[in-house]
Amino acid sequence: TYDYGLKYYSSNHDAFKLIARHNGETNKLPSNRISSIIELNDGRWLAGGKKGAGLALIDFTTNKIESIPYPLIANKKSANWIAYNMFQDSKGILWIGNNFATLTRYDMKNNSMEHFSLPVENKDDGYIHRIIPGSEDNLWVATTDGVFLFNTSNNQLSQIYDKAVF
Repeated sequence: TYDYGLKYYSSNHDAFKLIARHNGETNKLPSNRISSIIELNDGRWLAGGKKGAGLALIDFTTNKIESIPYPLIANKKSANWIAYNMFQDSKGILWIGNNFATLTRYDMKNNSMEHFSLPVENKDDGYIHRIIPGSEDNLWVATTDGVFLFNTSNNQLSQIYDKAVF
């Protein structure tokens, strides 16, 4: 959404509900601007917010929201980092694609992050639009500048399609 929070359907109430941040309230979203959202393997949800807001871990069964701040990435202030696409693999690792051509491996169990910079033409406009599982330990990463194949076991990155070629 754009500055309106998160609307979701509650089957218990047979109605749409709104989670929004109002004047710094606790247990609310870190931002009302949601750029991406996924359901995690454990049934909780993770929402990526606007620049600098971080991630929101949402548990609809307990109505708890935990804020996860963005890290500093590649000399960019976290205030400019937006999670555009997220994917959780079968091992529980969360993969986050941002607007600075950085793929982030986030191990939620150990609360650790590792960042992989993609070789794109313009890092300030290097949006990662999709992260899709491939065979074995591979991820397909679609960016503004082309398609990459990332091997998660050896951290090898290969550019498969370059927009400049076509």
